[in-house]
Amino acid sequence: MDKYETKEWNKKDYWNLIVMFFYLFFFRLYKIKILSILESTIIIGVVLFIYLFLSPNYRKNLEFLLSRKKYTKPVTGFLIVILIALIISLVHGISDLSIMQVLLHQMAFLVVSIMTFSYFRYRGCANKVIEYIIIAYSIQTIVQYFSFVLPAFNSFTDLFKSEEAIILKRQYDGFRLNAISGSLAGSLAFAYSVVTIILISRWRTVSFRGKYTKYIALVLLILGGVAAGRISIILNIIGIVFFSLTGIFNSRKKLSISYVTLRIILLIPFLLIGIVYVINYVENNASMAFMARVNTVTNWLANTRTHYSPNTSNNFWEFSYSALGRIDVLFGDGIFTNPDGTYYLGVDAGYVRMLAYGGIFWLVTLVSYQLSLFNKTRYRMESIALTILVFIATAKQDCMAISLQSQLVFFMLYFCNVSDEDIITQEGINAIL
Repeated sequence: MDKYETKEWNKKDYWNLIVMFFYLFFFRLYKIKILSILESTIIIGVVLFIYLFLSPNYRKNLEFLLSRKKYTKPVTGFLIVILIALIISLVHGISDLSIMQVLLHQMAFLVVSIMTFSYFRYRGCANKVIEYIIIAYSIQTIVQYFSFVLPAFNSFTDLFKSEEAIILKRQYDGFRLNAISGSLAGSLAFAYSVVTIILISRWRTVSFRGKYTKYIALVLLILGGVAAGRISIILNIIGIVFFSLTGIFNSRKKLSISYVTLRIILLIPFLLIGIVYVINYVENNASMAFMARVNTVTNWLANTRTHYSPNTSNNFWEFSYSALGRIDVLFGDGIFTNPDGTYYLGVDAGYVRMLAYGGIFWLVTLVSYQLSLFNKTRYRMESIALTILVFIATAKQDCMAISLQSQLVFFMLYFCNVSDEDIITQEGINAIL
């Protein structure tokens, strides 16, 4: 069996999957005040901090990771990002430090990510981390669609949502914003596309129990992204086309296509046929009330205009990027949010927000930090694909080095890549000796 192929699951893997779910989705239990204070990701950090004093072996494992520059590189890089943000605010003389709350929030998550990966490594499951991520997002898809179909389960998921999120969900007739996550819309959709690309990229090295399990996971990831946000449709198409082209042109001498790429391409028509069949069945058997909810979904998918936010209407690009004429593109304005907590200039577009805050210098800072998390050697094609997705998604929303939902995936992906390189290096040394 390949050294990167996961082994059969045992009881500890199911516990590890729960830990990964809590780590990835930073949700809160809003209905219980005491528990609503902390996000699930922070709770994992608190538990692991206590575990440091209970398990000497886990503590030694974490100390080993912290002693290696490769593992602490993201922390060092993000501390530089925070320092630059502080300088930008001070230079502009802006008392608003709302961006520091966002950055410190991410720094806390980054620290928890090191502790969590160290935990998986301590338990001998570092080679299953990618598998845990894929399964966790697949489960999140099931949560979203069960919540849409089953009223009782919908009420259960509302326990993890703020009143504002519940009100907003009703405007989609319960189709969107059903995830048990701190991010319910665009950021979650982008993260779904990231995980989808990781699965496609590592199709041969990630192993699941059952012959068709990976195909089921791929379908669930695609469907989960659609339920979270339309941007995932575009990003998934771009990602699949990218890997299809790299699979076709994987030889300079002749055109060829890998078996895995061919199977994924062939899967798409059957997926579409299945969707059409389900739609026809629902139309013929569903109640009038349910069909009214389905019509809300189809209208949302087909039309970029919504009834609750003018900034997401058909003139999104014109509205967002026309704001560039009102800011100092070179140095920014040093403002991240308005006094009432809304986005500065009222735009969602990531590049506009980055330039509005710190200009080109801030943009270069975030791009450099984000790219530093991607592996440029062993998983070069995957890194290129993820880079493309990040750049495209940031044109619509804050994704570049900011979106917590995707950064939690990127952190764990980075540590997995470093761990893989350590394994390869050690095996090479052992072979020489």
